[in-house]
Amino acid sequence: MEKNFDEKSLENQYLKDTLALVNRRLSQCQSSTRKLEGVFDESNNEYLEYLKANANRMAEEDVVELVNMQGRLDDLQDDSIDLEKMEKTYEKMLDKPYFSSIQIKEDIENDIEKYYIGINSLIDDNKVFRIVDWRSPIASIFYDYEAGDCDIKTNSSIMHCNLLNKRQYGIAKGKLEYFFDSTINIEDEILKTALGQNSSNKMKSIVQTIQKEQNAIIRGDENKNLVVQGVAGSGKTAVALHRIAYLIYKLKGKITSKNIVFISPNNAFSSYISSVLPDLAEDDIEKLQLDLIARKYLKKHLILERRYEQVERIISTGETEEYRYKTSFEFLQDLITYAKENYINNFRIDSLSIRDVQIDVEKIHELFFGRYSDRDLFTRLKWITDNIYSIYFYKIKKPETIAKLKELIFSKLYASIENKNCVKAYMNFLKSKGLKLELVGDKVKNEDAYGVLFFRMFIFGLDNFDNVKHLVVDEMQDYTPLQMYILNELFKCPKTILGDFNQSLSPDICKNNLQKLNTILSGDNEYIELSKSYRSTVEIAEFFNQIGYFDSAEVVSRNGESVDTLITSSSNTIKTIIDLIEKYQKIGYNSIGVIVKDNKLARDFHRKISEKMPNINLIDDNIDSYDNKVCVISAFNSKGLEFDGVIIVDSDKYFVSEQDRNILYVSATRALHKLSIVSIEKPSKFVENYIKIK
Repeated sequence: MEKNFDEKSLENQYLKDTLALVNRRLSQCQSSTRKLEGVFDESNNEYLEYLKANANRMAEEDVVELVNMQGRLDDLQDDSIDLEKMEKTYEKMLDKPYFSSIQIKEDIENDIEKYYIGINSLIDDNKVFRIVDWRSPIASIFYDYEAGDCDIKTNSSIMHCNLLNKRQYGIAKGKLEYFFDSTINIEDEILKTALGQNSSNKMKSIVQTIQKEQNAIIRGDENKNLVVQGVAGSGKTAVALHRIAYLIYKLKGKITSKNIVFISPNNAFSSYISSVLPDLAEDDIEKLQLDLIARKYLKKHLILERRYEQVERIISTGETEEYRYKTSFEFLQDLITYAKENYINNFRIDSLSIRDVQIDVEKIHELFFGRYSDRDLFTRLKWITDNIYSIYFYKIKKPETIAKLKELIFSKLYASIENKNCVKAYMNFLKSKGLKLELVGDKVKNEDAYGVLFFRMFIFGLDNFDNVKHLVVDEMQDYTPLQMYILNELFKCPKTILGDFNQSLSPDICKNNLQKLNTILSGDNEYIELSKSYRSTVEIAEFFNQIGYFDSAEVVSRNGESVDTLITSSSNTIKTIIDLIEKYQKIGYNSIGVIVKDNKLARDFHRKISEKMPNINLIDDNIDSYDNKVCVISAFNSKGLEFDGVIIVDSDKYFVSEQDRNILYVSATRALHKLSIVSIEKPSKFVENYIKIK
């Protein structure tokens, strides 16, 4: 008892001293910021005065001076941004400076060392680490090891040591609420407590509860493509965001948040994940949607059917053989083969003269079919243009003349290419397969639009995202091999790609495509599986595992209420749903999702429920921010999101096919604590089977 009291006193004192140091560092930051603002204002005034004084008689030395002054202002602004970021970090640390500690011993002769772990490092005046960053090599011990022998891996070496103890802390608003020791891996009370908490409209950081298999992905090789197949609730998205924070830390000076892009399915999802990196004291990253990228390149050629519109169409009409073909790996292979046969193999230039200089056409053919044979048409011609300039016109040095000359060379090379219309090229390809391009209203089907984009890229090239040094693609199961091929061409950088084929409209096709993804991606690939689900209670998992098409997910043992299955009449459906919402609210749930099969039903149910409950939100592809307090949402739009309580609107008329089974599965996997199934008139066969077994 005395030992426990002493331990608590020591921990309280350590926290008190740490917070005092954080406060000093914060004050120093604020003082530096004030000084910097004064220096910036003074430098900016000097710049403006100099510009004003020399505006009418600008000599070369004046231009140089102005450039130097502007550079100084830019440096001051960068310093100001860094200070502002550190201020925010220290302010976060005042609430919770650290969440765990480890005690290690390198060998018998060395003393025991204790390291406290938090979202950012903190060094005292004696250059001793008071807190180590969770991303540091030594902090990895906390996530990866039980008590006993362990390794600390750095870029250049491995240090062997002995882990004596792991301790976890509950700190809030600078107060130590509890701590306890744990010699086992961290699937413990902290994790279960975190999983049992109610959700919010923003994804939370999992830095305190990262599991060993998740940590392996977060700290995975930054030069490889990581392809992660993870079951629903395995923490894929959170892991990807923590990996981003880790890469920014590890590659400091080489990569920032501005060099990372996240391919997001929709605006609601982008809003939902927007707070994780700031919670980890890093700037948020840019989030893009593939359809919007495609629309930018195709706006002069066609009107693109958006992905959510495609999903609605497929749900309504069912999958056709043509759709299955166009979303397959075979379709991509056929496109590449056709493009090579009709654009590459037929390439021929009989003679070429540039500014009265005769160009060696055999050399052009040698480059085209030899050295550059692994490139698309556009890249081959671009590189041949550079080659012609370097051989025949290297004496020309003026940049403007070089640009015009290269434009002339390229245009003459391009003149030898027949059918440069990317829409017509795709239509000819379809014709060769006995198919034709069909519109949905005035829009080109989503699966066809990317076929057109393929030829747009092959013939004309696309502007690459050269500033992007890492790409994250979430919900990979919703992207076809062709779309992944296009992403790979646009982003020439390592990638973290995550998804779950179980959550696809066509799990069989998706699983097959996933197995061939390594043939699409450039560079080295590593495939990792996450098979454990942390989101739902055991009772909810039993329901969705029974509904699911493939292997069942392993679930962290967290019990809750049983799944409710209610059968109601059509006339009483809205009342039943509202009664459940009010019941959930009385329990104290922060987020409640009414999940329906598609967007059409979502709009219909939202309209009817909002007549009685005006504050209920509709989450669809038209929203810019995400509010999940009480909402109606389609199954497709709910992917990646989670709710304390979920109400699924079921019917034997809604969920009939195997495709419908997958939609029902996705809906059920969104629930954290409570799941209710409201069946209108008669349950679907999938729910009926569950009722029978239960």
